[in-house]
This record gives sequence, C-alpha cells and structure tokens, in this order.
Amino acid sequence: EAKKDLAIKKLQDKYAGKITVSDREVEDYYTANKQQFVNARGVALAMIAVDPADNGLKDDDAKNDTDAKVKIDNIYQQLKSGADFATVARAKSEDQSLQRGGDIGFAAEEELKQTGFPPEVITQLFGPMQAGSFTNPVRFSSPQFPGGRWYIFKLQEKRLQTENLTLESQGVRQQITVALTNQRKEILNAALLEVAQ
Repeated sequence: EAKKDLAIKKLQDKYAGKITVSDREVEDYYTANKQQFVNARGVALAMIAVDPADNGLKDDDAKNDTDAKVKIDNIYQQLKSGADFATVARAKSEDQSLQRGGDIGFAAEEELKQTGFPPEVITQLFGPMQAGSFTNPVRFSSPQFPGGRWYIFKLQEKRLQTENLTLESQGVRQQITVALTNQRKEILNAALLEVAQ
C-alpha cells in the first residue's frame, strides 16, 4: 500500500509542476467571478467574553449572572489601567478565541447584524471609535449563545467603504492563479490515479 501511494504521489508531483495558468485565464476568471472580489464595509475585532453559564473553560469561570458581571467589570478596569488586551483575553476570556488573544478576525457589517450585535455597538464601531480602543462591557444574546454573554470588543481595524477589488489590487492575481492551479491539480490527480491504478 505504502509503495503504491508513494508511486502515485511521485507521478502526481511530476505532472503538478507542469501546470501553468495564463494571464488570459486569470482575467477570464476575474470577469466571471467579480462578486467574489469585494472588500465589504466592516471591522476587524478582538473580544473578551464572559459567560454566566458554567462552561469549565477557565479556573475562574463565571458560574452565574452575578459572578459574570463582577468578572467583566474587573477585566474592564484592568484594560482601563493599560493592561494588554491580548494578554488579558488569554488569561480571562471564556471563549475559544482566547488562544488567539481574543482575535475573531474581520466581520462585515451585515454579519454583525446577523449575529445579534446590538445596533448601538455597531454604531459605535463604525462611528467615533478609533482602532486600538475598546468598548464598555456589553451583554447580549446571539444565535450561538441564546443565554447571553458579556463582551468587551477591541477595534483592530475598520473599513468604512465597500471597495471592489480589481486585478491590480494586492494579492488578487495570485489568489486566482492559486485557485486555478489547485483546481487543475485535482482534475489531474484524479486522472493520474485512474491511470496508476
């Protein structure tokens, strides 16, 4: 089995190196899939979450509403005193994102609305709030956490305009080339597998 796998892999690698994608093909793909290449209006966020439910993620896990309120207020005071957001998130947050220092990535404005973000928080993020600053503790429910959780969000970056990317935008050509190459590799590998078998 191992010998067979290695032989097939070798055959696939030999041909994979010969796959080429022309500029013309990249341009055709872009024209056919323009809607994919849009940077939506949105924000990049990090968060610290405290869940009143017992979820056993942390030693100091909040077990009820009172605990949760005390814990989030303490965290907020730490942040206001200049503590590093990512460090506090790793130590205190009750969400899997703590491993990334609370980083939850980029979210379009529409996504925020769908996940239950209160309108006043959205207004704050897109309004006066500067990158690097954080919100007051806020509690709300989301489809994922219907029981509600406390959150503090840090604004990492905001994009106020939806922008359409062109072929000249950074990384677009490369992204298409990689996608087309992978597509071809799959077709080629399947064909070579048939032949090899």
